[in-house]
Amino acid sequence: MNHTEFMQLFVHIKTREVYAYLLSALPTTLPTNKFVIFAQGRSGSQLLCDLMNTHPSIHCDTEILRKIRVLFPLQYVQGKSRPHSGKYLRV
Repeated sequence: MNHTEFMQLFVHIKTREVYAYLLSALPTTLPTNKFVIFAQGRSGSQLLCDLMNTHPSIHCDTEILRKIRVLFPLQYVQGKSRPHSGKYLRV
């Protein structure tokens, strides 16, 4: 990966992070029922997430904290759960 590709990826990741922070600051009600799946790699957590996504009122997001480092993880997770209000989130 050259410098230009790295900078484009960095800007894309930081834009998503800032967007999540902005969403976490909006005054809306968060879902009362949430869950987090913590699992070791290659243990079937992706299969569990895929199975749960088949239910219409559940949303399992991908591994949102694994690939990037964020400044404020709590606000980032809250912001990532905003677009799926009333649904659930996997970290």
